[in-house]
Amino acid sequence: MAAIVLTGCDSKEQKKLNKQYISTAKSNAVKYIEDKYGFTPEVRSAEQERKYGWINSTPLSTVYVRMNHDGRDFGVYIDGATDNTDGSDNYQSKDIADYFCTAIADITGKPVQLTLKGGMVQTSFDPIENECINMYSESFDTSAPEEFFSRSRCSVLAEYVNTDISSIKKKDLPEYLFSEDNNNEIVLVSYRDKDHVGLYDQSSMLPFHAECRTIISNNGTVHEDYSLGQVGDMSYFIRNENSSAVTVREVVPDNGSEWNDEFFTAETASKAYSFKCGHDCEVNIFFPKSAIDPIAPNTHGIHRELGICRGSGSSRSFDTYDLMDLNDEYEVGSFDLKAGQEAYIVFLHLKNVKK
Repeated sequence: MAAIVLTGCDSKEQKKLNKQYISTAKSNAVKYIEDKYGFTPEVRSAEQERKYGWINSTPLSTVYVRMNHDGRDFGVYIDGATDNTDGSDNYQSKDIADYFCTAIADITGKPVQLTLKGGMVQTSFDPIENECINMYSESFDTSAPEEFFSRSRCSVLAEYVNTDISSIKKKDLPEYLFSEDNNNEIVLVSYRDKDHVGLYDQSSMLPFHAECRTIISNNGTVHEDYSLGQVGDMSYFIRNENSSAVTVREVVPDNGSEWNDEFFTAETASKAYSFKCGHDCEVNIFFPKSAIDPIAPNTHGIHRELGICRGSGSSRSFDTYDLMDLNDEYEVGSFDLKAGQEAYIVFLHLKNVKK
């Protein structure tokens, strides 16, 4: 959530109280770390949590205290309204991530990147939400990891490049990682190229970026292969199928008038590709925007949509879809294909759209 910190709207009395909250929270955080880990940290800075409305923000008594110890930066989330040591911290995030890395590396090899996805996201409020992640009140002891994982949710994302991750199964990992209470999940992804590492959150592009994915959870192990096909400039993926399950070819699209209706007139703006399959399936396309005719600058009343023509002869249907802008370089879309049905896709420029 992006927001502007409107602290200037606080009253004089509230500003005084804010300083008190921050001061108390700093003291509380130091005591919390001393009790938990046995060392005294350096306090670097502190940020008070605020709840945001449409215009103003309301200060809360909770504070994120930034700290350092022996070169390691970390934070403590704690309340500053009273003297207490009821906090949570991310000091051991790296230790926990390293543990997961070791646990899976013997089976799959060391991942290129491993991201800790667990712990409590303590707040959804700016200005501390992006820092206040992977927070734990429990201590992680490498000699007794089962005690930590029996109480704490701690999932990870392990990213690889051109690696066979199909061999790892839930049974290969310690049982305590998947207790009924922690609801942990280990996600392993192998990408086609190292440049795609770190792009997992672009979920619509995952079959384009990745070769495969394995998800291990309390429910067992699920492995997915992403067989990517290509014809011309377009790439495509058939969900739960090999790309060879469909016949794909370049075709000559109907002229723009076939797509016209009472609301718009259309012009084709790209090459057209036909799909046909012997059974029902879902087709996902990744069409480079550079392969679509651009709309001239300062042109009004024209926009781009995906056209899908289904069927043949007099039974053909012509439908258009306004795709979400999910990627800067590719148009990303999907459609259902019925058994034995042929359908082709083409991008269109729609003109004179009536309001």
